[in-house]
Amino acid sequence: MVSGETADISSIAEFKWDKWVIFRDTSISFPDSKMILGRDLGPALDIGPAVTRKVIKRNGEIVFRSTVRSLTPDEIADPVRVKEREEFTETLNAALSEPLTEADLSSDPDYETPELDSYEDGTDGKVPFVPDIDGADAETYDQYVGAYVELPTGDKMQTGKVISRKRGADGDVKGVANTNPILDSRTCEVEFPDGEVTEYSANVIAENMFAQCDMEGNQFLLMSALVDHKKDGHAVEIADGFVQRGSNRHRRITTKGWQLCVEWKDGSTTWERLADFKFVPNRGRRVRCRSRV
Repeated sequence: MVSGETADISSIAEFKWDKWVIFRDTSISFPDSKMILGRDLGPALDIGPAVTRKVIKRNGEIVFRSTVRSLTPDEIADPVRVKEREEFTETLNAALSEPLTEADLSSDPDYETPELDSYEDGTDGKVPFVPDIDGADAETYDQYVGAYVELPTGDKMQTGKVISRKRGADGDVKGVANTNPILDSRTCEVEFPDGEVTEYSANVIAENMFAQCDMEGNQFLLMSALVDHKKDGHAVEIADGFVQRGSNRHRRITTKGWQLCVEWKDGSTTWERLADFKFVPNRGRRVRCRSRV
């Protein structure tokens, strides 16, 4: 909604709810087939890779598998497979017990059908008025105030803190909050480490927050450059760089005792262990890159 990008919903649209599927069960040993029958319960958003599914087995156990496929037309029409699905359903129903009915609930002396309040009672059929949060307490109820976010300042990015909503000459806050970020007209004041206070719209703050956070809410800061290096007493000296094993001489490969000074995109610098860096190939040469939480 903020950046106008599309979203991949293939994991949701791949199977219908409770659809018959075949998946690989690693708990089964030879000679039985590891590909067994199950019913799909939707994508597992927080477990495994993006294609991981929640599958219920015939005993009622729910497992998470990435090796899931639909039944082929031949498998659906095969009488042996039809009988297998019938037995699966009977076993699963026995494992989960019978579903509750209205009659089961009404037999409970403590059960009462809840009465729903109607807006027509005492309001002339109109929805009750709820005061705008902005009119109550702009700083207390604003979700951006107090947040740290990396924002563009000139030709670089800096991490600033949202300290308050911007107010006009009359003392009232500027803009109105909206659940749709595109329609959010709020303006906030952001303070940077050097003491400078700058105005940013809520749209800009929200867009940078989404760009810098993953699905778990972890914020990542990108590396700009390596500016220095040092070692301590634990680093291996050149004279001790090899070890003798029998008649063979082997190089000692270790990063122990070495640190690199990293300049981050927000202009800050920190000393990081060389062991925390990951080497990745890049067009024939090797470069160092790292993100910190």
